[in-house]
Amino acid sequence: MGTRRSKGTNAADAARHAELLSAVLADPAADEPRLVFADWLSERGDPRGEFIALQCEAFRIPYGTQVERAAAIHEKERELHRRYAARWTPFLRGLKPRPKYLFSRGFLGWIALKDQPALEAAVAAALASEPITSMKIDYIRDLGAIARVLAGPGFGRVSTLELVAYNVEARLLEVVAAAPLSRVRVLALEHFAEDERARLLARSPNLGAVEVLSLAYGAITDEGVRALCAAVSLPRLVELNLSHNAITDAGAAALGEARGLPSLARLNLRANPGISNGALEALKQRLRLS
Repeated sequence: MGTRRSKGTNAADAARHAELLSAVLADPAADEPRLVFADWLSERGDPRGEFIALQCEAFRIPYGTQVERAAAIHEKERELHRRYAARWTPFLRGLKPRPKYLFSRGFLGWIALKDQPALEAAVAAALASEPITSMKIDYIRDLGAIARVLAGPGFGRVSTLELVAYNVEARLLEVVAAAPLSRVRVLALEHFAEDERARLLARSPNLGAVEVLSLAYGAITDEGVRALCAAVSLPRLVELNLSHNAITDAGAAALGEARGLPSLARLNLRANPGISNGALEALKQRLRLS
């Protein structure tokens, strides 16, 4: 986790540290394990404890209320972040470009990295020490490393996954389709989807929890749309982004008859020049899209 413990830290302290961190990792949505950990760290003079407590307090303040207190918290947490964030994220050292990340309630909640030789080790270390639930990997090249990341310990906590690739081989979709993504609710696979890859995705047995799917900026045609419409693996899909593809009125009509997407409520078909305004309006009426 990158937190500093006092010089007198002994084996008991190390064991307690691991125990408290495990409780945080086991329940990312809960505040109580974070606050217990924060108290323990603060008792040992670790500034991460104050940072966790402040962000948890800020998270509970309703927007637009307690303005002065919220401003004071923000100023203090920004100071702590400036002074200690690099210490708290040692697993990101050496990565170029340095990943982007966001702290939420005192811990990393979102991280965005570019594929590189040290990616696999960095992600493994990050997931072992931070309750990350949202991840983006860009410029994918090493498919073996991506497969191991998706199957690695700790990845089961990730509920939002964005993968971006340019001119990558088709096997990336095979890797994604075979990955244990049973907890992923938001999945974005952009800049590399096309019909055969859409078919692979539609056949995957591991996407039953996905509620939001983006296949934007690809080369999906009406055939790929029909494969998605027949999918049995996306029963919870509420939102589908197929913008910037090669879909025509026939694909839009197929979406209107999509029995494999019973929960679909939001659909983005922008920048598909082959779809007419009339087809879009008919689809909207057919599905009662929001």
